[in-house]
Amino acid sequence: MNIFKDLMIEIRDLVGGHSKTAREAMNDIRKLLFDDLQDQASEKAQIIVIGVSLRFCDFGYPGDAILATAMGTSVIDGKIKP
Repeated sequence: MNIFKDLMIEIRDLVGGHSKTAREAMNDIRKLLFDDLQDQASEKAQIIVIGVSLRFCDFGYPGDAILATAMGTSVIDGKIKP
């Protein structure tokens, strides 16, 4: 997240409530993870990714850095390919 988003999150934390900026950033990250899974499956000529698991972890002071991972199983012709 860039410095302006961080500043807006800090202000929202002080007054309480949910941060629209943080939600939008998490949605952007989620979309990137799903796009990456789809790209990896396409490279292996797989059709679909099932059983997707997303995980998010904060590092350092809240909002400094986020580790995001996605795992899933790609499938083609009814056969599972890890």
